[in-house]
Amino acid sequence: MKVTIHRGSRQIGGSCIEIAAGRSRIILDAGLPLETGMELPKGRKEVLDLNVPGLFAPGPPVDAVLLSHAHPDHSGLLASRRAEIPVCMTGATSRILTSLYLFARGDWIGERRTLPEHEPVVIEDCTVTAMPVDHSIAGACAFLIEAEGKRILYSGDLRLHGRKPGMAKRVVEVARRGHLDLLIIEGTRLCPADAEATSDHYLRTEKEVEVRLVELIRTTGGLVLACFGPTNIDRLVSFFRAAVNTGRQLALDAYASHVLHMLKGIGRGGLPDPMKCDKIRLLPGSGATPAKSGGGTKAFLDRMRRKIVMTEEIYANPNRFVAIARPSSLGRDFPHGLPPNTLAVYSMWSGYRDKAEWRDFTAAVDATGGRVEECHTSGHIHPDDLRSLIGDLNPAHVVPVHTGFPEMFEGLWPNVRRAEDGVPFDA
Repeated sequence: MKVTIHRGSRQIGGSCIEIAAGRSRIILDAGLPLETGMELPKGRKEVLDLNVPGLFAPGPPVDAVLLSHAHPDHSGLLASRRAEIPVCMTGATSRILTSLYLFARGDWIGERRTLPEHEPVVIEDCTVTAMPVDHSIAGACAFLIEAEGKRILYSGDLRLHGRKPGMAKRVVEVARRGHLDLLIIEGTRLCPADAEATSDHYLRTEKEVEVRLVELIRTTGGLVLACFGPTNIDRLVSFFRAAVNTGRQLALDAYASHVLHMLKGIGRGGLPDPMKCDKIRLLPGSGATPAKSGGGTKAFLDRMRRKIVMTEEIYANPNRFVAIARPSSLGRDFPHGLPPNTLAVYSMWSGYRDKAEWRDFTAAVDATGGRVEECHTSGHIHPDDLRSLIGDLNPAHVVPVHTGFPEMFEGLWPNVRRAEDGVPFDA
């Protein structure tokens, strides 16, 4: 087996890895670099210097792309691949991609194949097993690839501090059924101590986020805005529970409602049904109209529109609601401005707040006499958890990816192999 890190050996985002064995060539993820703003620049047909023969460039087509999850830094280039190449993913990831396409200007990526969880699937000369992992988007998975007597585990993006810690235990159990030759694993949060001190003030676990949300909501008698990505189902559940525990309803836009609807019953027990739960309402405005049609959206929206909470109701009773919000939604959902003393809870990576749109959002909240509070935990594994997980997996060698500081892995495990982008090596 030969491995090529086409991109990601020393950067976060833009991941693309190739596994070649016998007649097989499999690609793990094909993402946009973070510096692109997570969108392919308009008018550009090239794929940002990612020259992978048979995927974007001329040559015999690769057999498949294995998509670990739907974040753009892993999936954002898939629409540019050769059309005949299938993309394999979990059922939850496939459904999230549908919501992104219908409501959030996501690309249609063409042929998709759903992989069963924890069941080996043969792709040419490789056997692939998709194993769900805990990340800040539903449907994320690791992949075990077996061929030519070798076993490689690719982590994708993962963490141990969300709502599903048992997922990692199952991955370890499956990986330890045989000798693990190579572990290709993310190290997003590995960084020098001074960078950690200045950039990371997040809470430790998702449960701590939920507790803090309750505390914050109880401090205000006004409207609470929930600022988070709707595909982060752990965070959506945290806001939902915090709203219920403080006697409020959670008002979602159509996009967030559709994501929740699509994931209900797909391996995530206990998710509220947005069409039936009386604690969930639908915000008004253009957000109730999908960007594209299809996927049963008309029937879904017809039922959800019966649950619309009109803006006038929120203005009259702001203390009864927690409403999802983003910069583009304020004028639509609050045409007369935000109610007095609005509390906005920002629950994403803090770096986004440097953008002009979020600075304007903050100014709008401040103008009400309210405030913006950050309440977040990372979607990526803590460094001490990373050391523990590598020890549990006990690989012969570790290859760092999705990290700005691959050299820091050398303090976690004795047999670290530092790859270079575009340079193949033996597994």
